[in-house]
Amino acid sequence: MINEFDASVPMDNPRWEKFAQNIAKGISTGKAYSAAGYKATGNVAETSGARLFRNAQVKARVTFLLTSDVKKNMDVRDLSREYTAEAILLQARAMRDESLSMSVRLLAAEKLIERGHGKAPQTIEVEITAYDRLSIESKTALIAAIDLIEAEDLVADGAGGFEVEPTSRSH
Repeated sequence: MINEFDASVPMDNPRWEKFAQNIAKGISTGKAYSAAGYKATGNVAETSGARLFRNAQVKARVTFLLTSDVKKNMDVRDLSREYTAEAILLQARAMRDESLSMSVRLLAAEKLIERGHGKAPQTIEVEITAYDRLSIESKTALIAAIDLIEAEDLVADGAGGFEVEPTSRSH
């Protein structure tokens, strides 16, 4: 016989309900288990929390809480901040784990440093010319002047249909 339950309704067992709510908030199974009022800590709390999380009613309630409108309206940054300490500890463990590749360890170290000190500034070299400093009006006038000079050069070279004769000076 299958026990049916409505996951949208809080569970009758207040400890299970508190556990499910904490899991839905992103708290680890061990911490959620202890926060629900169970007298366990450390590895025992993690193991017991994992076992309780496998309970079909608890799992269904957590799923409902995660997909409910209340959860959808929570700020993503607030949710991710709940994992900050755990993420930092994970990065520190990865950085120290000699069984991992050096590139993975370096990446973990880099992320830890960025987290504590911010990203290192990146230098970008940009050459700004005198033309770049001109206003739009000045650039437009300069382009018009260049066009005029080029047109006069064409005329002087004979492209305009006549040649300019050089003048001679006598001393």
